[in-house]
Amino acid sequence: MLDYGALGVAAPMINTKADAEAFARSANYPSVGQRSYAPRYAATMYGLDTGEYQRATLTDTFAFAQIETQQSYDNLDDILAVEGIDGILMGPSDFSISVGKTLEPDAYGPATIDLVKDVAERTLAAGKVPTCFTMNAKHANLCAEFGYKLISIAMDGSMLAAGAAKSFEGIK
Repeated sequence: MLDYGALGVAAPMINTKADAEAFARSANYPSVGQRSYAPRYAATMYGLDTGEYQRATLTDTFAFAQIETQQSYDNLDDILAVEGIDGILMGPSDFSISVGKTLEPDAYGPATIDLVKDVAERTLAAGKVPTCFTMNAKHANLCAEFGYKLISIAMDGSMLAAGAAKSFEGIK
C-alpha cells in the first residue's frame, strides 16, 4: 500500500515487540527499516523524484500497530518503544473479545473501557499518536476525551448503506 502512495498503514494483531519490529521494518526505508525499494509510483503521484519521496517518508509516513488482544495490551510499552512505530490503533471490538474471552464484542463496555483509556494515555506519554476505531458519535467523543488524536467514525460501507436507505425513506 505504501508503494502505491498510502501515507499510513495499520497492521493487525501486533502482539509482541518482535511483531512490532517486523512491521516497522517493512513500513520504513533504511535506516529505520528494510522496506523494499519501489518508490516510483508513489513518488510520481506526489510529484517528487524517488530520492525526495524516500526522504519525505521519514516524517510523512505512519505505521500504526493495532492493539487488539490482551497480549498486545500486556506488551504495549515494548511495542511503543519500537523505532518506526508511529502510533497505536486501538481495535476495541477485537480487544473486548480477547479480554472478555467471548465472541460478543462490547467495544467500550465496563470490562475494557479503563484499558482503552490507558492505551491512549500510554501512547501519548511515549510521544506517539493514539488512534481508535468507533461506530458512532458517542464513542468517538469518548475517545477524544481520552486523548485519541485520529478517530474513525463508522465504516464506509455502513455509511453508504445508511445514506442509500435514507434516500428511499417515504417511498411506498
